Parts: sequence; C-alpha cells; structure tokens
Amino acid sequence: MHQREAFGDIPPSWQEHDLDPLQIIRLAGPAVIGAQVAQHQRRFAWATDDWQIRTPRAAAMFALQAAIGLRIGASRGTKKIPYTSGDEILVDARDRTALQGVDAADRDVVMIWGTVHVRGIDTGLRTRGFTPAAGPEWRTVAVLPTIGTALWRLIRRSAP
Repeated sequence: MHQREAFGDIPPSWQEHDLDPLQIIRLAGPAVIGAQVAQHQRRFAWATDDWQIRTPRAAAMFALQAAIGLRIGASRGTKKIPYTSGDEILVDARDRTALQGVDAADRDVVMIWGTVHVRGIDTGLRTRGFTPAAGPEWRTVAVLPTIGTALWRLIRRSAP
C-alpha cells in the first residue's frame, strides 16, 4: 500500500506535493536504485524459499530489522546522521517538492511527513519566513520494540 492510501478517505481539497515513484527512479539513476535493491535483498538473505512471516523466528527477524531501520531513519532526521547513497533524492528532493507546494498555496497548509523530513522541511519553512506558533504535534503511528528487545526475542526464538 502506498503511503497516501494509508490515510484512507482524503478530502478532495487536499493536494499532494511529492515525487511519484517514476520520478524517484529517474532522478536516482540505475546505480542508486541497484544499490537500494541489493540492500533490500541482503535484509532477507537469511530467508529460505519456503520462508513465511508467520514463523516465530521470521517474525522476530523482521521485527529486529524494522526496529533498526526505522530508528536509524528517525535518527537521520533529528541527529544529522549522514545519509546513505540515494537519500538526497529520497529525502531532499521530496522536501523541495513539498516546499514548492507551500510556495504555490493561497490558504492554510497542513504538511504530513515522517521524521526524516523534519529537518529539511523545517529549514525550508523558516527560510520562507514561517515561525512556529506552537510546539510540534506528534502522532504515534507505530510502536517498535527497542533494538535490544527485538534482538532478545530473535535469540529466544532461534534457540532449539
């Protein structure tokens, strides 16, 4: 499911200002896309041909990978951890596209983005003269186990 569909019924007055998948592929180029595909394949290299997420070990491995990956993504957005190859396209170019939507707006704007985009969008809004009226309003969309907990669950489920 694409992120937009995850929101359910979106009011017709809402506008989406983001790169579509084909734009991302064209901008990134074959080397970056190839590296990202290889990275995703390595994440599941431990899986067998008959692997199913329903097995306890597979579910624990997936939870560990999700915990690590999402925590690194959040840290990149808030702690200035260096991006990996292709992130300029996936993050910075998408931030620029979103901010162009702000530039074109003639009424109030609501922006819904993940943590990795906060730094770039905040900088862009401040550059345009926007100032925070209040602190950020965060919504919990998922709760992940800590990396230690996810690793412990994997070890427990891998034991004979």
